[in-house]
Amino acid sequence: MMLDRKFLRAAAVISLILLLVSGIRDYLTAEIRFDAKLTAALGELRHAGAADVQLSSYERERYHSLLRCADPMSRWQAAADLARWQDKDSVHSLVAAMQDDAGTQRTCLMAQSLGAIGDSNAVPALLKAIHHPRNLDLRVCATHALAEIGDVRAIEPLIEKAENPKLGEDDRVSAIMALGDFARPEAAPALRHIATNDPDGRFRTIATAALRKIELMQTNDPVPALATELNSPDLRIQRTWLIQKLGEKWDSRAVVALNKFLRRPDGWTSDRVKATALLLHRHSMEKNLLHDFSASSVKEDRWIFRFAQAFESKQDTDDVAANPIAPASARGW
Repeated sequence: MMLDRKFLRAAAVISLILLLVSGIRDYLTAEIRFDAKLTAALGELRHAGAADVQLSSYERERYHSLLRCADPMSRWQAAADLARWQDKDSVHSLVAAMQDDAGTQRTCLMAQSLGAIGDSNAVPALLKAIHHPRNLDLRVCATHALAEIGDVRAIEPLIEKAENPKLGEDDRVSAIMALGDFARPEAAPALRHIATNDPDGRFRTIATAALRKIELMQTNDPVPALATELNSPDLRIQRTWLIQKLGEKWDSRAVVALNKFLRRPDGWTSDRVKATALLLHRHSMEKNLLHDFSASSVKEDRWIFRFAQAFESKQDTDDVAANPIAPASARGW
């Protein structure tokens, strides 16, 4: 009995020590992890639309071989690279990987890559994937990929999914959200019907937000409404979507709205990180805002100030070295 007590006390002490060590480590690495999120968001912006990167036929075939290889990480990294470079000549190979349930784990990633490439040649395969009988992740990812591509052939099938009461929540929610991301007036009647008549309040709420997206993007000049929505205390639409659209419609009003958004006393969630990355990418963060961040009592604000200084100082070097294509064999695959 005495030994049991000693063992329990020792275990408790070890647990406390491990918790203390973990807490210290998290504290010491918090800024590094925050910077990593910003760096990743900036990387997405730098590579968006990177269709000008040209792969040689040899290098492309190497990537296609990686999509078929036995190592999951190699497949996933190859798909991510092809998506980042928007290599439309790889659509057929990515479709084959997406359809290979037996050999390709996480086929959802292949659907995401097809969406990022944005080639309408992938639409027939993605329309089939949204009805996969077993793979929910693939159905959801293929649904959002169709919205990224924006081909009108997907609207009616997505409406059918959104309105089908027999489908599960994830299937219906992804279809409703995708219709909002399309921002096409053809989807408005179905979304309005769901928003008004669906017996489930969750679907009514999501359909209302999707309708709002359509209303915003169908105006001749959506920037003022997007800016107002971003800074509204009433969160009806995902702010990451609003930030993305302001980036696409970029002008001086978008700059003002995003800087205003960063002055909000909200926590540093992913949407604020994306807004920061967009302003840094466009060299449009207000100097007064950075000055305020440098003296802020909020640690994330001070981290932003230091990150922005470092980013600006090395920008010229980054521009010269942007998008190098290393042979796949040199990446340790």
